[in-house]
Amino acid sequence: MKKYCLLLIVCMLVLLCSTSCTSVLYHQIATFSSDEVKLENDSYIAENDIVRIDYNFWAEKGCFRFVITNKTEKEIKIDLLRSYFITNHMAEDYSSIKQCVYIPAKASRVFGGYDISNVVFRDCGFARNPKSNEQVVLQFDKYNSPIILENKLLLFVDNQEIPIYHTFYISELQNCRQTDVVYQEYYGVGCNGEQVYDPQTIYLMISPNRYYVEYEYSSFEPSDRL
Repeated sequence: MKKYCLLLIVCMLVLLCSTSCTSVLYHQIATFSSDEVKLENDSYIAENDIVRIDYNFWAEKGCFRFVITNKTEKEIKIDLLRSYFITNHMAEDYSSIKQCVYIPAKASRVFGGYDISNVVFRDCGFARNPKSNEQVVLQFDKYNSPIILENKLLLFVDNQEIPIYHTFYISELQNCRQTDVVYQEYYGVGCNGEQVYDPQTIYLMISPNRYYVEYEYSSFEPSDRL
């Protein structure tokens, strides 16, 4: 009987420890703002009479990518040696493959593909372990943002130099339980109108001016709560 009780106590302690050590998945979601680029009808765009530029950062760790559409009837040249992607004042040019590229009239071309950040931002009072549906948000402006992105492009139309400059800053960070912002749908509607197995991951906070970093948290880590 004593052995049985001792074994039961040991099992309960092991179960308690394993439960307390279990990590929970969270998402830190970053939202960018810009003075030059605007969010319109689920697109993050800037345009003038010559080009339209569509940005989309949504990805795990973020992805700085954009599409340039030539709105004119003439060919546009882009000088990649003098065009730069800049993160917190560290510049990379776009000339890893070619010195210049061209966009034909009324056509589009994809650029970028740089990761933005895989780092989870931490601050006192910014809880890393929010409860379900708890609002854990930090606000920033262009002067205190943890990440500043810049896109400097040099375009030519009929040998006329056209510089383009867009800057982005994180205006909001939010920590969320993964189960509050991500869920799975397993069935959809096929071409014949019948239900078909079509598994998809649905992100509730998806937006072209956002990205997320997934992280784990266990009770052995500091929560950063005040």
